[in-house]
Amino acid sequence: MKRVPRCLVPLVFGAVAALVSSAGCQEDETPCARAPSGNVTVFLEGEVPAKSFTAAVVEIEPPSESGLRRHRLREADGTERVLVFRAPEDSLPVRTDATYDFLVETVPGMPTPAAVVVGDEGGILFAAVSDYRPGERVLQEGLAGFSIELVPSGCEDRGVDPCFESEVNAVLSVEHADTTARLFQGESLTLGDYRVRCLTARTVAYSDRCADAGVFGISYTVRRME
Repeated sequence: MKRVPRCLVPLVFGAVAALVSSAGCQEDETPCARAPSGNVTVFLEGEVPAKSFTAAVVEIEPPSESGLRRHRLREADGTERVLVFRAPEDSLPVRTDATYDFLVETVPGMPTPAAVVVGDEGGILFAAVSDYRPGERVLQEGLAGFSIELVPSGCEDRGVDPCFESEVNAVLSVEHADTTARLFQGESLTLGDYRVRCLTARTVAYSDRCADAGVFGISYTVRRME
């Protein structure tokens, strides 16, 4: 088997790009062997499947024991919604008494694909997604200004879950501002004005040995740098 470098630096192509990598590689772990970093959970309490609205942030509660954080939002006509969000070591970059544009999508499934896009006068402020593949169930029209794909990595089966015939780490390819970045799960970098963080990027072939063994193929966040 061809040896994979112990710490594979994300590849960036295109015109001049500001790149700051924080892949968090460990000496005993290759990108092909690395486990997912987690996934994004987002939903509007009591509402499905998709909502697009403008609202002020009225209250941001501390995270619960499960890590879920509730954001109480109020639209101009007085309509209130509660947006719930969780991502590993991350939070929505919003502040109370400020107004934002929100797009929230949650599609029933096992697990539940979901996405949130937060915008302000400067455009996209933050986006977070969990899905089986890019654009399969949520953000089917894509994320404005970005092209996101899941591409083969050349890795072999991780072979760690008996419920899968195979689980192969893939590469999340993100194009923005004439620059393309390629990220394994657990890696992040700055691409133009945005920090892109890849939590999960893999392809899975399921076994008939386990019921309800579905997992996300991708999960990522995109945050505009201040």
